Amino acid sequence: CWDAIGGPPSFSSVTRDVYDPDTKVTLSQLLAVARDVAGAAAELHRAGITHGDLYAHNILVPKRGAAMDAAASEPAQGRPAAILSDLGAAFFYCDQSTKAD
Repeated sequence: CWDAIGGPPSFSSVTRDVYDPDTKVTLSQLLAVARDVAGAAAELHRAGITHGDLYAHNILVPKRGAAMDAAASEPAQGRPAAILSDLGAAFFYCDQSTKAD
């Protein structure tokens, strides 16, 4: 099972994401999530796609606890620490470095 890192957007929040005040993550969990999100964004960019809505409420992580700890500590076993979701704002872009004059 997976949970979004942040709750639904709230315009009363500067970041738009709302977080459970009891949420705590370790440095290894944080780095594992950042690694997986960066990897997913890089794959999209290689395909010429921009996510368009990269916020915590669109990043899924294993349910808190042992599953999240395992995902952060076992990336070599193919267990993701995070999944990028909701591509509703995604779009294709033109790479200016390859655009013909």
